[in-house]
Amino acid sequence: QNVAQGVVTVYGQVYDVNSNNALPNAEVYVLNPGTSYADWKANNFADADIFSFASSDNQGNYTLPDKLALNIGYTIVVYVEGYTITFGDDLVWTDQDPVNYQMDVSMSN
Repeated sequence: QNVAQGVVTVYGQVYDVNSNNALPNAEVYVLNPGTSYADWKANNFADADIFSFASSDNQGNYTLPDKLALNIGYTIVVYVEGYTITFGDDLVWTDQDPVNYQMDVSMSN
């Protein structure tokens, strides 16, 4: 039987951990499956390693334009000028997760 490949849309808000202020122009990167943050950094942040990208609006909100497959590990990297880069390696979504998955990111400097 053909079971449609499940996918998830990731969206959320990027904000300052201390002030709770939204951070516009945050850059949210999803790397190709199997690529860790350390790999990407060692590869001089090559565009070829990027699976998806979004930047946050004036309210700090972003939505990734590409859906993520279930049960596959992705590395997500968030960059805001003046803040410490935040990343998570090998993040996995399953069919237990909502198809629209809210991932808010707090940034510190």
